[in-house]
Amino acid sequence: MGEFGVGIIGASPDSGWAFGAHVPAIAATPGLRVAAVATTREESARRAADLLGGAEWFTDPAALAAGATVDLVVVSVRVPRHRELIMAALPAGKPVLSEWPLGASTAEAEEITEAARFARVRGFTVLQGRYDPVIAEARSLVASGALGELQALSVRSSRTPGTVFPAELAYTLDAANAAGTLEVHGGHLLDLLDHLVPGLEVIDGTSSPVRTAYPVTGSDEPAAVTAPDTLSATLRVGRSGIGALTAWDGDPAGSTVIVLQGLDGRLELRTADPGTPALRQPQMAPFRGTLVTAGGTRELAPAASDLPVAARNPAALYRQVAEDLANGTTTAPTFEEAVTLHRRLDRFR
Repeated sequence: MGEFGVGIIGASPDSGWAFGAHVPAIAATPGLRVAAVATTREESARRAADLLGGAEWFTDPAALAAGATVDLVVVSVRVPRHRELIMAALPAGKPVLSEWPLGASTAEAEEITEAARFARVRGFTVLQGRYDPVIAEARSLVASGALGELQALSVRSSRTPGTVFPAELAYTLDAANAAGTLEVHGGHLLDLLDHLVPGLEVIDGTSSPVRTAYPVTGSDEPAAVTAPDTLSATLRVGRSGIGALTAWDGDPAGSTVIVLQGLDGRLELRTADPGTPALRQPQMAPFRGTLVTAGGTRELAPAASDLPVAARNPAALYRQVAEDLANGTTTAPTFEEAVTLHRRLDRFR
């Protein structure tokens, strides 16, 4: 496998997920290196490049995408800018990896995907929850028939923080930013569940903004809440099994609990406390599990890792992307899969 240069749009060293998740994940992936970074300000772009050992820096995302050292463009910015920046990168003809959600709406995601298809650009999406090692092991157990015919699925998941919202995340409370409990938490959760139980069907869904305002750190004024902070769904699993999902915001001890019951066994999956409230969402917090069958009990646990929690699942995703780049394949989560997920979330609106 050759080495591929990654250009990150939105690689601010002061905020965002790029330096907390993408940079260490790329560094841990054989065959990939950060070759270029772009931010809106020259000062932050220069500083990011210096921190990365002399990567190229840009303030123009199209110039980054066209750069000779860049083989993969990563878009790691807030959702409302995804369409603009992905469209700017497509003329370079290089694969693009975008954070989830792909667009601020299903229509935007469809437009982005069609544009990438027209430009013959492979589009990948950061749906990293499916790469949790315990979820991957659990998926293999389900596929092998360890549980027998699936009978019932129960899912409870809470996004933190508790009663006070961090100022840097307050934008997610505004429905216009398409980055709240429904889109980010709900989207990642549904993708993870669909990976765990292929063919999972959402029979009906609903969402609601229960809170009208949220206290914000460092501010005397609460932030208005327009985005849903609670969602639920009735599910179908397997041939005739049923299920229920509830997700909400504001639990001080937020976690995800998944119980999958089959005629021959039960699988219980729970997220462990990652140590940081902002990382308790199911796509980031590490899972542990217990398989109970007539043959006994088996514990599922991740292997030890030196990577930061936020980078562990993305690192596994980047390994898949690196293989795709080397082999000319498209097996990592795609733009098309993102569109399907966007459409499923529309069932909750």
